[in-house]
Amino acid sequence: ALNVRGGDVRQVTGKVGVPQGRRNPGEFNYRQYLADQQIYYTASIYEADRIQVIQPNTKEASFLERWKSQRIQDVERLLSPEQSAILLGMILGITDHIPDEEYEAFQKTGTVHLLSVSGLHVGFILLFTEFFLSLFSIGKGKKRIIQVFVLLGYGFLTGWPVTVQRAVWMAGFALLALQWGREKNGLDVLGLTGIVILLYNPVELFSISFQLSFSAVWGILYLLPKIEQIVPWENSLIKAFLLPISVEMALLPLSMYYFQLFSVSSFWVNPMVVWIGAFVILLGLLGFLFSSFGLFVGAIFLYPADGLLKMVCALVNWVSQCYGSYLWTPQPPIYFLILYYSFLFFAFFPGKSLFFSKINKICVVGAFSVWLAMFSPHQKVDGNFHLTFLDVGQGNCLLVQTPTGEQWMIDGGGSEYSEMGERVVIPWLHRQGIQGIDWMVSTHPDTDHLKGLEETAREIPVKNLVLPASLQQTEAYDTLIQSVWRNNGNIWYVHAGQSWHPEQNMTVEIWNPPARQASIASQSGESSNEESVILYVAYQDFSFLITGDAGAETLENLLDTPYVKPVTLVQVPHHGSRYSYSSAFYEAIHPTLAVVQCKPNNMYGHPAPEVVDALEEKHIYLLRSDQDGCITIDVQEKDLSIHAYLSSTHGILKNFADVQ
Repeated sequence: ALNVRGGDVRQVTGKVGVPQGRRNPGEFNYRQYLADQQIYYTASIYEADRIQVIQPNTKEASFLERWKSQRIQDVERLLSPEQSAILLGMILGITDHIPDEEYEAFQKTGTVHLLSVSGLHVGFILLFTEFFLSLFSIGKGKKRIIQVFVLLGYGFLTGWPVTVQRAVWMAGFALLALQWGREKNGLDVLGLTGIVILLYNPVELFSISFQLSFSAVWGILYLLPKIEQIVPWENSLIKAFLLPISVEMALLPLSMYYFQLFSVSSFWVNPMVVWIGAFVILLGLLGFLFSSFGLFVGAIFLYPADGLLKMVCALVNWVSQCYGSYLWTPQPPIYFLILYYSFLFFAFFPGKSLFFSKINKICVVGAFSVWLAMFSPHQKVDGNFHLTFLDVGQGNCLLVQTPTGEQWMIDGGGSEYSEMGERVVIPWLHRQGIQGIDWMVSTHPDTDHLKGLEETAREIPVKNLVLPASLQQTEAYDTLIQSVWRNNGNIWYVHAGQSWHPEQNMTVEIWNPPARQASIASQSGESSNEESVILYVAYQDFSFLITGDAGAETLENLLDTPYVKPVTLVQVPHHGSRYSYSSAFYEAIHPTLAVVQCKPNNMYGHPAPEVVDALEEKHIYLLRSDQDGCITIDVQEKDLSIHAYLSSTHGILKNFADVQ
């Protein structure tokens, strides 16, 4: 890791550019995220020696920085790396070193809020200080002053992240309400806090954390008291469950909209984990502070915190692996969220008349109905053929929905520097409500085709995996195969000459690799481009051809086989490389459309200008992910509907079979 210290003057050699915005429908907008933090440019640096110190910061670190750094080292000495990373995340908000598997487990069980400092942590600290100060004869005014100083101290300790700033504002107004005897005006305090924060920074309104924080508190202040009035049992255990239920009701649509996740287990896991987590935070903070007097003193608090934290992690990990503990959901439209919150508000709106009683019941049914409707998948089975070329940068990824609703995934993108499967492919599948892949095809094991498949197969079940038979012995596929086998999927090794009919009016043919023994590339680790699966798929009058990274020689060799025939659409080989262009091959397949998938301004110069010019001369309409972003093509009987996400390319190609 690069050791960077604030105050250093450094010279950086790299490529400066505007951050990438949204290139696929519904994708996280990284450019907007940075702009909200007043960051408008980024630099790409691939080698550490491109960052040089011109003038180091010779000033001594402040006392607080040195003290905090020493305390962090104390925690890391006393606890295991994994446990210390999680504990530091819980008490200080330092989440960089939390293992991805642990973070995902907390996310799937709806308990991830414990791992980042927020209003929950500030609330715990207020509760503990309130309890501690109540043991002494301290006046109400002095007690509030002490609590304010405790909050300020915690803010400085965590470095004042936005979530803590927001929580301290809210806690400060709450303390004022308590001081003035207005503790029943919690919703007024919430509204006042929101107004102050938005006056200071209006962009916060569009922040995910702002929306989640205020929705959760609204659930506690507005929904919880109403639900407690309805529940007839006076039982503290039941009330402990009502708190997370009210919060979950308030957060449901936002969680589904932003994360496409519904944690079924959160309703019963949260009541246990949150209260155990409260003691972990208390003991962890005390251990952190008192380690100033020696490791032994810190260990008195940190070891019990570690024991409780292990219990929490064991429970969370076990639950996250249980079938049905969480569900990936489609991304609901905005109007569903508006309807849900409107129904939820009026479902508990106070009113004693018969009219209000009927309205309340209708709104309860309405909120529940809207919530159920949020689970309906976006890509409904409509009897049409749908192709989606996702923009995965310098890589290939095609997702296909067949007329009967089967899901195909052909290559998955990926690079050494980016997890395209996790960042682009899986979120897109979740947004569409796709729970599994029926057929996954890997043309060849290059990183820009394979890595996204590996990441997807780890998260989403795959029924059938298609691999080139000539690469059957390569170790590059081991990870992908293990993931498919884990979900009882089938592995199919294919070669030229094979064909099958997955469903009525649909034909799949393999044109490459030839039927032979394992290739030299398979055994030696050389380039596997020429072993790429060349896949022909036809549905009624429409057909498309996937070519992987096959070179010109491989394509020309196909001309001597009986497989080659005209196609409607071709995925241009090797991202449009000049070395994969064959004029004779294009004349033989005679496509109407061609798609190139590559990164904008990539270092390889893809697609090559001569390839673009040649396709234009042959009157082949070219779609490019570097210019068009995500490309969708819908086949409706004799017509093609084409839509490019980033450009003005959209329209309907009538009677495409006649054009071809």
